Amino acid sequence: MSEKPVIVILAGSRPGGDALTDGQPFSTKALYPIAGRAMLARVLDVVTVFARDIPVFVVAQNVDELLQSSDLAAYADNVHWQQSQNTIAETIRGLLQNTHQPMLVTTADNVLLSEETLAEFLHHSAGSDLAVGAVSKTVVMNSALQTKRTWLKLRNESWSGCNLFYFGGHDVMPVLDAWAAIEQSRKKALSFFSAFGPYILLRFLFGWMTEKDFSKLLSKRYKIHAKIVPLSDAKACIDADKMDDVALIESILCEQQR
Repeated sequence: MSEKPVIVILAGSRPGGDALTDGQPFSTKALYPIAGRAMLARVLDVVTVFARDIPVFVVAQNVDELLQSSDLAAYADNVHWQQSQNTIAETIRGLLQNTHQPMLVTTADNVLLSEETLAEFLHHSAGSDLAVGAVSKTVVMNSALQTKRTWLKLRNESWSGCNLFYFGGHDVMPVLDAWAAIEQSRKKALSFFSAFGPYILLRFLFGWMTEKDFSKLLSKRYKIHAKIVPLSDAKACIDADKMDDVALIESILCEQQR
């Protein structure tokens, strides 16, 4: 890449709360302990080593609560801590407006994120205005991982997102506006595709669309270079969203330590 991106970790809470915070002494999912440490700390372990001289931002509604965590104390002065906006799209839009660099965005629950996956994603995102990381169902099936994912079924393959997004510059602002319109139903494919226009929606509904088709149509509609980046590590699509996910992640971390 000719220009290094800033890295943003979204560590906020969903409207209405989160299942993982029920009965916990904290209000944000980012502090939920995974194998004994706050999940955000585990993401920062990887991101800060990978980033080196790249600015890293943590964005959340309750920054003060995060900074009180002993697990995050080591990162208090090495990371930019910033208050989030009302929605994810608004937050990213605001950050993007204030930088002239590309931006890589991930989330605090992306606990199994690795330096290898970050490098792979950035390598294949180079030169694009918008890139989204995804893992195919074939890759997950071949890995023998026992995990339930939300799959986006396209013509030739089904895909699961990896909470990895690349924004190459200000040309993606109209896409962020479309994202804002569907945030409340982000896992409903119909709402997702309808936000990007009737032609894209019809091609999806009739099963005519591959991931490359979608990238081309999105690029044409918004006059940008957009792509879905297939990732090779099946674990990249596992986030700490439910207790079943937490149990799986902890078993994987335990195996890695062995």
